[in-house]
Amino acid sequence: MEEKCVYCGIPIEKKKYCINPGAKPELYCCDTECYQKMKEYIRWDEKNRKYFYGLLFVFVVANLVLISLHIGDQFRYLPMLGICLTVFAFPMVFSRYERYRMLGLVKTRNIVRGCALLLGCIAAY
Repeated sequence: MEEKCVYCGIPIEKKKYCINPGAKPELYCCDTECYQKMKEYIRWDEKNRKYFYGLLFVFVVANLVLISLHIGDQFRYLPMLGICLTVFAFPMVFSRYERYRMLGLVKTRNIVRGCALLLGCIAAY
């Protein structure tokens, strides 16, 4: 398999910038800019992931409560809209960074945000 930059997803010719030296699998970036942006994202992710999971938990519980209590139709999809907005704001769908190798972090986040926006529009409608 051709090695791709974990940040932007373009093929790598020289494996010079390793995000996680010594780990299996090692993840590489194509240049210094992608390397710095990926390191910055990792720091941001480690700091904010707990808030992401906390918000998702609150909205999932709210969704289950509203569905189980058969509360009016006007409120039924609000938790789903909250879930979509949370995923749009924090597009951290993969807990392991090696999952971003196929498309790169940037493209994967854009796809996730697009799907969250689409589902949010459906929930709001």
